[in-house]
Amino acid sequence: LFPLSTFSLGNDTFHCSGSQVTLSGPSFGSSFLWSNGNTLATNNVSGTGNYWLKVHDANGCESVDTMSIFHVQVNPSLNLPTAVQHCVGESSVLTGPSGNLIYFWSDSSNTQSITVKSANTYLLMVTDSLGCNSIDSVVVLENPLPVFDFGADVDGCLESNSQIQINGPLSMTTYNWSTMETSQNISFCTKSGLCPNVLGIGSSLLWLQVTDVNGCVYSDTTTVTIRSNPKVDLGTDTVLCSDEIVMFNFSVDSIYNSITWNGTATGPMFTSNDFGQIWVEVIDTFGCIASDSVNIDSASVPYFSLGRDTTIYPGAASLILD
Repeated sequence: LFPLSTFSLGNDTFHCSGSQVTLSGPSFGSSFLWSNGNTLATNNVSGTGNYWLKVHDANGCESVDTMSIFHVQVNPSLNLPTAVQHCVGESSVLTGPSGNLIYFWSDSSNTQSITVKSANTYLLMVTDSLGCNSIDSVVVLENPLPVFDFGADVDGCLESNSQIQINGPLSMTTYNWSTMETSQNISFCTKSGLCPNVLGIGSSLLWLQVTDVNGCVYSDTTTVTIRSNPKVDLGTDTVLCSDEIVMFNFSVDSIYNSITWNGTATGPMFTSNDFGQIWVEVIDTFGCIASDSVNIDSASVPYFSLGRDTTIYPGAASLILD
């Protein structure tokens, strides 16, 4: 008689959904027959049930063992969003499922929720009390801010017939101006009746906050300064005799770029012996303009005669000139 060899397939067990249990026969076996018809030394099985193995050794003796898979544990539910997005400078909160779970994020965090700022793909593995796990990923997108720049501050002149227009960036979903207006562009005037927004002398801080299609917000400011016009006064109309010359010489109350007389002559001094209108236009360094004019009329030179030359002798009567 040959001794009967024995073996064990191990304890009854469970497995996680989507996985298998690998059962192995003994090393002394020369032939194997599993309950599912497999004849290899190892057998991958899944699902609940009893699994047996018949083994024949080199002497032809048969040994049998049986084990049971008594439970298939459903993996923990994990369903992260495909993608989340936030604006530059902001953050997103990523949250795993609740329950008696162990959390492991790809950034090495082990909490249910994490706060992230950088654009990246984040993975989460959750493991339940039986060791079954699920893995999912989420893409975090970082949207750029709708950056814009008003550029240099704006200057305007008092009582100008021109409007000052401030332009916001194109294609925003909302515009919120410090003036409470919500259009892309706004206009200002320095003369009543030209537009609703009338500015007086001085500086005004103006800001605009915009929101783009991604919900990202940006703002910028500019200063609008309204300046007084240079003052020019040529005086009242006057009358000149035909042999007289009129001279104008004045200084303006701000630094000026140009002074033009009658469209040709330049400089603060002007002389003329012509009759008619004389006008001057002054433009200061801010582009503000002032002008004035005066009319010069002619006067006739009076003519008179004292008569012919004469001789007066001593003792003669007095000579009257009239």
